[in-house]
Amino acid sequence: MPEKEEPVSIKIYSSRGCTQCAMTKRLYDRDGVAYETVMIDNNETAQARLKAAGHQQLPVVVTDTATWTGFQPERVKASIVEFKASVPATFTTHGPDVA
Repeated sequence: MPEKEEPVSIKIYSSRGCTQCAMTKRLYDRDGVAYETVMIDNNETAQARLKAAGHQQLPVVVTDTATWTGFQPERVKASIVEFKASVPATFTTHGPDVA
């Protein structure tokens, strides 16, 4: 049996009270897309990693193919499309006409 490919990975570096972070996560949540949140408030390792990479704004979103900072709805939407394309299709049947 062939190995199942992993879906696209999405990691969001965030902090408490970050409005742009909440807006970014809301877009992913609305589409049911899984992501990992890394809270940097008390995480010196994550803070140092972001600083070393030159990031000065939150959120920092890291996918398998892109990295960006700030609330960027078009980039989030593109990553959602990429994520959904990487997940095997499932069929849902529901509604009054389903036998």
